Amino acid sequence: MFRSPQKGGRSCRGGFLSSKDFCRRPALPDSRGESFLPRKEFLSWCQEGEASLEKRQSMFHARLQEVERQMEDLQKMINTLKFKCWYYDTAVAAGSEAAVKELPPDRMPEDIREYRI
Repeated sequence: MFRSPQKGGRSCRGGFLSSKDFCRRPALPDSRGESFLPRKEFLSWCQEGEASLEKRQSMFHARLQEVERQMEDLQKMINTLKFKCWYYDTAVAAGSEAAVKELPPDRMPEDIREYRI
């Protein structure tokens, strides 16, 4: 069951939502502004009741895998940006990009080495 506090610290139905309540909640948008879940199909499955439990379970597991993959991609981008920030911070401080280009990896900060492109 899903816990959903409402205004004033009170909760629906003793603090838990049924699958019908969850189906009525608006789908959360993803980063592209699209629905977090295939809402129309999901609502149809909710109306089917217990017969569609495995379909709904599968949908949530598939969505979780997709979001985890997106997070991995974002982490790679964050690592690249951390390296680039360090690179240009160091070049500006030294007054030259050559100082950074010639720097051997063992002279780079340890946490930056793993982000090196």
